[in-house]
Amino acid sequence: MLKNLINSNKYEKYFGIMFFLSCLISAGVSYGKIYLFHITIVPVTVYLFLNKSSRSKLKSILTNRLNLAFISILLILIISAFWAVSYKAALLYIIQYIFGITIILFSQVFLHNREQFTYYVKKVLFPFFLFLTCFGLLEASTSVRWPISAYSDFNELFGRENLISNLREIEKIKGYSDASPAVFYWNTNHLSYLLVMFVPFIAKWKLKNLLLLVPTLIVLFFSGSKIIIMILLLSFLIYSIKDRLKLLFIPFIFALMASCILIAPDSILAVKTNEVWVSITNINIRNPSDGNLLQEELASDLDKSSSGAMRKELFLYDLQLLKASNFIGIGAGSVEIRNKEISYKTNNITSTHNYWLEITLAGGALVGLIYIFILYSLGKHYLNKITSTNLEVFQVLFLLTLGVISVSSCHYFIPFYLVLGFIISPISGKYPIQNLLDE
Repeated sequence: MLKNLINSNKYEKYFGIMFFLSCLISAGVSYGKIYLFHITIVPVTVYLFLNKSSRSKLKSILTNRLNLAFISILLILIISAFWAVSYKAALLYIIQYIFGITIILFSQVFLHNREQFTYYVKKVLFPFFLFLTCFGLLEASTSVRWPISAYSDFNELFGRENLISNLREIEKIKGYSDASPAVFYWNTNHLSYLLVMFVPFIAKWKLKNLLLLVPTLIVLFFSGSKIIIMILLLSFLIYSIKDRLKLLFIPFIFALMASCILIAPDSILAVKTNEVWVSITNINIRNPSDGNLLQEELASDLDKSSSGAMRKELFLYDLQLLKASNFIGIGAGSVEIRNKEISYKTNNITSTHNYWLEITLAGGALVGLIYIFILYSLGKHYLNKITSTNLEVFQVLFLLTLGVISVSSCHYFIPFYLVLGFIISPISGKYPIQNLLDE
């Protein structure tokens, strides 16, 4: 019976749905550092390796030059572990990247033809993004929170550290947490980074699309990521190559954001214009016992710190480290450890906030060049034939590429690799895609 189950392709969709949902949910269903993904990847791997058809597809996929490029990066990271600051950190970094490559490869197995691609977009991705938008609206407008969230009072039940519940009596922090949707992703920036990639497919001048687009943009506004909004506006300039009407979405988004500003309570807007999360993490580490002192330090930090200044410090310091390493990198897993050296300048934030620089610093300039090759090849493919859907996918690639500067790190942000898998699949499967949500 088990043999029949494994060799029967009719069960492939069930494994595919299980795989894609666990990747999308990521840390949203987890206990401590064990995610639902870590559990579901086991039966999915067994099925794909033992099923003859899937095994054949996997062998074919491994010959694709883009997938060979990802494997090359993995080999470089393994070699770089020999001069890493910590072997333990290097091993963890490499394991996380192996999970990332696995997601990219397995995605292509499940999306091996146009019919499968369309099926999973309509049956998994589209409903999931709808849920993400609806729950994000709920979090932005009420006190409801996903249980495993930085802003949830129940996250300690799931093996997580509660950073904020004991600080909610502070008005600014309460205002920030009460209007910060994160849903599955702990951090609001990660939610906005993933959710914005849904926008290109629904940004059309049709009533049903606008009914989806408006709430999605509202969630993006309340996530507080100004970088994501700016990159989204820029992406519509690219799409106007095919459709000039797309340019009208730029003033449309501005008008919607202005409406949000007019409608939102002043207490929320006040904290949305400050970098409160930096102060929360900084204060939590100091943990002063006096509540008044806590309030004073928060106010002081808000005056002295900004996300832009912090990112600039980390960016410049990491460039110096790369140059000092003679461009061979400082070793897998070493970036955050070395960034602690300037933590006094960055309010104890040690993530680079630029994944491309982070992994280049870890593995060296060669890793950066390989990623440039990957992104260039993907962009060239989708711009080679200008169709509406190709431009939508290119817009997603654009958002994925530049959007990394809005989040702390993408190295173990599981949906990041899943989106890459979706973008690569039509290339490795050699099939066209069109009108994904309109068929």
